[in-house]
Amino acid sequence: MTVKHNGITQDYIRLSLFRFSLDSEAAKRLANLPPNLLTTWVQVTKAFLARFYPLSKTVEMWSKIVNFKDQEDESLYDAWEGFKAFRVSPHHNMENLLQLHCFYNGLSKQNKMTLDAGVGVAIMLKDPTTACQTIESVV
Repeated sequence: MTVKHNGITQDYIRLSLFRFSLDSEAAKRLANLPPNLLTTWVQVTKAFLARFYPLSKTVEMWSKIVNFKDQEDESLYDAWEGFKAFRVSPHHNMENLLQLHCFYNGLSKQNKMTLDAGVGVAIMLKDPTTACQTIESVV
């Protein structure tokens, strides 16, 4: 959380502090950009994501989430940890509910039963935030 002072916007604060979050090489590249090229936080975010998370990477993450299947004899814990690794893409824009359905539908019958037994009800009856917290506590 930032403090708003004398009409200074959060956008301005973010832009001012962003360069301090970069390593020296990235800071040099940022300094070499033409002046006023990136004037809003949205522009900085889009430029960063385009550079480090191109569309091909987003599509790859979507594919891994949608086609998730746990491995034979894989524990529920290992399946959840593996699935969470696919969810880290910061801009895949896939709703949590859809992600949870992909995870649950990709589980083996045994892991579904284990999860539902640990929850006490079918996990898909819970809202996505509660479901993720519940899965974390069960696994």
